[in-house]
Amino acid sequence: MKNRLLILIFIFCTNSLFASQVEFTPKEKVWLEKHPIINVSNENNWPPFDYAENGIAKGYSIDLIKTLAKNIGIKVNFIQGSWTELLMKFDTKSIDLMHVMTKDREREKKYSFSHAYMQWRISYFIRDDDKSINSANDLWAGKKIATGKGWSTTTLLRELHPKATIVEYENTGEMLDALSSSEVDACVDNVLAVTYEMKKNAITNVKHGGFLNLEKKHLNNFHFVSHKDSPELASIFTKAYDYLSIQENLNLQNKWFKTSKDRPLLLSEQEKEYIKNNAITYAGDPNWLPFEAFDAKGNYIGIIAEHIEIVEKKLHKKFDKIITKNWLDTLALSKKRGVDIISGDAADVVLSQNYKAIDTYIKNPLVIVTRKEHPYIDDLNHIKDKKIAFGAGGGYSADILKKYPDIKFIECDTPQSGLLGVKTGQYDAFIGTLSMSDYTIVQMGIEDIKIAGQTGIVMNLTLFVDKNKPLLYSIINKTIKTISKEKQHEIISKWRSIKTTKVIDYTLVWQITIVFFILTLIGLFFTFMLRQSNKKLKRSEKQNKYLNSELHKLNETLEIRVQEQVEELD
Repeated sequence: MKNRLLILIFIFCTNSLFASQVEFTPKEKVWLEKHPIINVSNENNWPPFDYAENGIAKGYSIDLIKTLAKNIGIKVNFIQGSWTELLMKFDTKSIDLMHVMTKDREREKKYSFSHAYMQWRISYFIRDDDKSINSANDLWAGKKIATGKGWSTTTLLRELHPKATIVEYENTGEMLDALSSSEVDACVDNVLAVTYEMKKNAITNVKHGGFLNLEKKHLNNFHFVSHKDSPELASIFTKAYDYLSIQENLNLQNKWFKTSKDRPLLLSEQEKEYIKNNAITYAGDPNWLPFEAFDAKGNYIGIIAEHIEIVEKKLHKKFDKIITKNWLDTLALSKKRGVDIISGDAADVVLSQNYKAIDTYIKNPLVIVTRKEHPYIDDLNHIKDKKIAFGAGGGYSADILKKYPDIKFIECDTPQSGLLGVKTGQYDAFIGTLSMSDYTIVQMGIEDIKIAGQTGIVMNLTLFVDKNKPLLYSIINKTIKTISKEKQHEIISKWRSIKTTKVIDYTLVWQITIVFFILTLIGLFFTFMLRQSNKKLKRSEKQNKYLNSELHKLNETLEIRVQEQVEELD
């Protein structure tokens, strides 16, 4: 009996610690007290995200909701049905929370949305023997396109392509059956969902046609969605998701989205001859760790450097590396086409003049760095009157200026000078990539600054190849794609900081209060147990603070897995 009491108290302590760290508002706490059980949607058939099997809710999103609900301290009751049925039940308030829902203007007027918990790319699929569709431009005029019933994507396709015949189906399986049997010419859906169904039902005459750019980026995000009169629920799930460690989420992804090992490199005879007969020159940023740099001995090091080393080994070819003084010198070199390959951000307008970017192989969010006492920033516009700096010549600078046209930014020479400027008060905030900011803060030993928020902008790391060398472009693009996700994570983990920075301003006051309360209840015996538990919690907290700052890197993982699935289909 005594042991059971101790266990119950410890569970109470753990849940209370979670709640205090998430910092629910008074309104959110009241909402939770009034709603200990919530009804959540469960679509009949949309694996691997959301489906039912023998009446049991399954899928990545389902497992995620179960995990978050457990951490929040509430129970969930899954309501099953088709997507259209679930939407109707949601509108009549038989369902409290929807998920795997994308945002459009009409839905935004009706519902309350959480932050995105997953990004995905809209794809189209065609039959292997269909020679009439060679690109997305061939999809529309006179074609029959299968899409999901009640999807926002379906509405948008009708708006953008009135000449196409849009045919709605209840689920992915029905769409694939229609495509496979020539009832329609193509279907539009999520790559992972289609791949899952194709393998499950042994559909062999369908292939991935490509990705669609519908110019509505919000369609690529999944959200948790509650009613307009209960925005607290969407907010609660946002906070719970933000507190979820990256390892917990990666475990869910590993369960539902299988990854592959390094794939073999298949080069044409012409490409092999090119590698054999041509020297290859390379340049990057000489001072941009943890991504890349040249050390005092001239050794090329960093995350990008280790990817390049793998490419060299696979091609049995050493690149001639050109060491520039700084990144601006590298950009100047690109204007003269003085090098074959340059690393950079896919959005870089200077490099794009003479070079073509291969497919993105690493994504890293841009974060906001401030002094330690500054509160968490959920929107850069909230500090638009402050002195905000970013590194000169960064490829993502165009994205920053486009997204925040009303902010007068300051360009600084290097990330190091920008971060030191925040420390000394020269700048109020600095914008840089998550990995670089965290790494530099630790390496320079700057303890009074922190990562205080996200910008909503992602740096897409790529390699630029001289536009006049299409064979080299094909070779590099193919070779980078053979590097497995596991190997990439191994490289990135190696360069992660040992120390951590604080992303969200957690308070310890409630933790101390709860610990004191428990100590009073159970006396000296439980004191020993609690001290042991606190040691573990403190160790995990250090990891969680860093991991929480990298939650958005999960999109990078999904992007790599999607690409692997696409290449497997091809």
